[in-house]
Amino acid sequence: MPLVTISPAGSMEKKCSDIDTHCSGLFSSGRVYQTKTFQICGESQRFIAARATYASLHKIDPVTFPWTAPYSDGWWDVDNVVLASTQTVDGFLAFAKSVSDYCAACYKCKRDHKNAVTAENCVIYNYSTGWPVNP
Repeated sequence: MPLVTISPAGSMEKKCSDIDTHCSGLFSSGRVYQTKTFQICGESQRFIAARATYASLHKIDPVTFPWTAPYSDGWWDVDNVVLASTQTVDGFLAFAKSVSDYCAACYKCKRDHKNAVTAENCVIYNYSTGWPVNP
C-alpha cells in the first residue's frame, strides 16, 4: 500500500514527490486499449494529442488535412505492432479519447491526493485509492 511519510513542516514539493512518482509510474506502465499496451508517457501524450488534433481537422476539411501516411499508418503498441483500428480517423480518435480520459483521471487523482496531503498537514498519508482502472 503506497504511503507518503513526510514531515508536517516539509515543503509542498517534498510532500508531493511520492505522489508524482506514483502517477508517473502509471504512465510509464502504459495504457491498455483493445488488449494492447501503449506508451503514454509525457512525450507520447503530446504525439497522440497532436495526431488527434490533425484527425479532428481532417473531419472538418479532408482536402487540406488528408488522412494519409504517416497518419493513416495507425498507432503502435509497446511491442511495435500497429493497432489496425487506429488507421482510420474515427478509430484513432476513439483511441486518443481513451488515452486522454485515462490521463485526465490520473492527473485529477494526483491533484486530489496532493490537496489532501497539504490540507491535512499529515505525517503519513495513503495515496493508493482513487486511481483509475487500466483494464
